[in-house]
Amino acid sequence: MNPQAPSLATATSLFERQRYFDAVMLSRDVFNAAAGRPCPDEIQWLRLSIECRLALQLPEQTEALFIRLASLLQAQRKGADATDAVADCYRQALAACPDNANLHLHAGVYYFWEKQLPLAEQCYLETLRLEPENYIAHNNLGNLRKEQGDIDAAFEAYQQALQINPQYAEAHSNLGNWYKDRKRFAEAETHYLKALALRPDFVEGRNNYGVFLQDTERHEESLPHFEHAMAIDPQYTPAYLNLGGTMMNLRRHADAERLYRRALALRPDYSEASFNLGLCLLMQGRMEEGWECFEVRANPDRKVRMSFAPRYPFPRWQGEPLQGKTLLLWPEQGIGDQIMCARYLLEIKAASGAERIVIVCHPALHSLFTRLRGFVPGVDVVAGEKDSIPWCDYWTFIMSVPWHLQKLGAVVPPHTPYLTAQDEQRRLLRPLLESLNAGQPVLKVGLAWKGSTLHARDHLRSPGLAPFTRLLEVQGIRFFNLIPNTREEFSAWAGDAGVDLGHELDQFSGRFEETAALIKELDVVIGCDTSLVHLTGALGTPAWLVLEFAGEWRWVYRATEDGNDVEQHWYPGQRLFRQNRRGDWADVFERVAQALQQEMANAGSR
Repeated sequence: MNPQAPSLATATSLFERQRYFDAVMLSRDVFNAAAGRPCPDEIQWLRLSIECRLALQLPEQTEALFIRLASLLQAQRKGADATDAVADCYRQALAACPDNANLHLHAGVYYFWEKQLPLAEQCYLETLRLEPENYIAHNNLGNLRKEQGDIDAAFEAYQQALQINPQYAEAHSNLGNWYKDRKRFAEAETHYLKALALRPDFVEGRNNYGVFLQDTERHEESLPHFEHAMAIDPQYTPAYLNLGGTMMNLRRHADAERLYRRALALRPDYSEASFNLGLCLLMQGRMEEGWECFEVRANPDRKVRMSFAPRYPFPRWQGEPLQGKTLLLWPEQGIGDQIMCARYLLEIKAASGAERIVIVCHPALHSLFTRLRGFVPGVDVVAGEKDSIPWCDYWTFIMSVPWHLQKLGAVVPPHTPYLTAQDEQRRLLRPLLESLNAGQPVLKVGLAWKGSTLHARDHLRSPGLAPFTRLLEVQGIRFFNLIPNTREEFSAWAGDAGVDLGHELDQFSGRFEETAALIKELDVVIGCDTSLVHLTGALGTPAWLVLEFAGEWRWVYRATEDGNDVEQHWYPGQRLFRQNRRGDWADVFERVAQALQQEMANAGSR
């Protein structure tokens, strides 16, 4: 029998007889007696209910009791029940004390974290009506304006908070975030350091400054700030997550994994930690758990997502038998990701028993993917996101296909090629390419020297043309530009070593069609982490990939901590050249140049 049951029964009886003060005192005794060991949920909830009633019976204590009650309810975090209870708590409190600025402020904080922004705004504005000099309300209003996308109003609110109280560390830290987002790094750092000088044990401030140091590639400097935040508050999960990110950038994958798992132990529903753990495991080639964790990528709780479910009336596939059924594969993330996973269409059809496969893809891939129907019997429809499609029984993300295959126990060979180029496009290119073969042997090399600037890490992954200059020193190489709409820039860089097609790439064909034909006629493609390197691998042309220091799980199947021992899984035959020092492309291209010289020597001996 639960030894706390008699006291609980007595407290319940007192509560029912409206002896609220006696009931709350007894419930506190029961709760305090449970310190250090699990306390039954019924005691927790009784205590909260009693305090709520007590607050209404004692108006002079309403503010303190309701704020404490709301804090306890939020700490419980018991889903919809807790949300309703806290909201009801604040409604009753504000009805009892409509002119209490502090209650409005606390209610605003609650509504903000529950993403009920109109209610939060109403509470903050009411706080400022009652107390115009409430700098906490000004700061919180700044956070709300930022969430609403009104960046200028956010800045003004933070500034107003600091005009009232120049020593308010939270506003300094928030201004640091504001300047960081505008890439005004010197001003950002000034405010971060001011916040920490005012409050050395400011957990969020430590974390914010650590993230700033990460974002400005000062990873080693970020370590002590995340560690300090964890020491101040061992339950503060963002510090574990962000320190894990630093460890990933330092290629300390075992340490990153430990931190992500610790964050999940503290907060099992922490989708960002699950996602990052998935990336960490995939980077190490631990696919089974890695794919499972990676499935959280579309969780709406994540701050940044690139995977969004389609709005179709049929359900998401959870592994149900598909005999006689039609499965739709929905696009997500980048063009390269869609190319990478298109290889698995034949396997998923065979393993699942699906009668038909419908694949929806990025418009740029439509023409290329249409030819998949000859490679995969049963791929009956290739469509764009805005095209009409036939009725399907289930849908799944295209990057979930490897996970489903894994659950089905399918053996998935990384076979290539699985995409083809148009014969007509290849025929049109051949006269120009054959003219290069007269005289000395020529190595035809395509360059994919930059990716999309929309990519969050493009400044790290894309070397630009300048580091490729070392390759111009290798004799016997003719270079082809694979980046559309950069003909003049590339020609000026390559000079006589460059081959000019006479027009912009893909100008007279569908997107990627002339590109694919050219890649099939080349000896090798050298590029950074872009969709063009995925396309090269899918077409079966050798590719040499230049990678930033931290690397990328899509290219590394297995890696040692020093990054020297790597195995390419997705496109057999590719070669990886990864930075040994962060930001040092010179060493990478020195190794690539030496490899090209060896290729020329091999060609001359044939």
